[in-house]
Amino acid sequence: MSSFLFLLRDSLQKILLLSPLPLLVILLTVIAPPGRSPVSADGTFGQQHSAQQSLPNGASGSWYQSAMNEIERSEYEIRWQPKVAAYQSPNRKQNLRFTYHSDGFTVTPRAGDQTWTQTLRLQDFGRKDARQPFKGSTPVATGNTAFVNTEALEIRYTNTTEGMRQDFMVKQRPDGTGPL
Repeated sequence: MSSFLFLLRDSLQKILLLSPLPLLVILLTVIAPPGRSPVSADGTFGQQHSAQQSLPNGASGSWYQSAMNEIERSEYEIRWQPKVAAYQSPNRKQNLRFTYHSDGFTVTPRAGDQTWTQTLRLQDFGRKDARQPFKGSTPVATGNTAFVNTEALEIRYTNTTEGMRQDFMVKQRPDGTGPL
């Protein structure tokens, strides 16, 4: 039960403050039988238990499913982490952690004994004969998406169960000739 409460602390801080889910802690502690967590091996919640059998009085199965969906969705949000002074997001299904920078990102294993790290940074962009250095802004995050904006380029990061996607949006036609 203590591992469940540890996960609950990280996953529900924001939800309990912003959503009308005051019974969630009671609900989840009732659903988890002694010695078992409602978290499955792939990081999803509530799929090994029947919500209808253990719900508190007045709580519906649809409320329970909505609460579980919100918990799962919130686990992929990109949040400011003061300890590293950067935005980060875990990806439980892929077992990765992403740290977002003004010019790229770093990926590391989220859990386990692996110790590798990979950082990708955008140094410049444009056409071959007119490359310009990239100087990004501090990332701005909302939900599971973060943005780095400049006048000419936007980098968008989206963290989902499938992984973290990085998109580049060119806002202005670059100088020079030939392909980007």
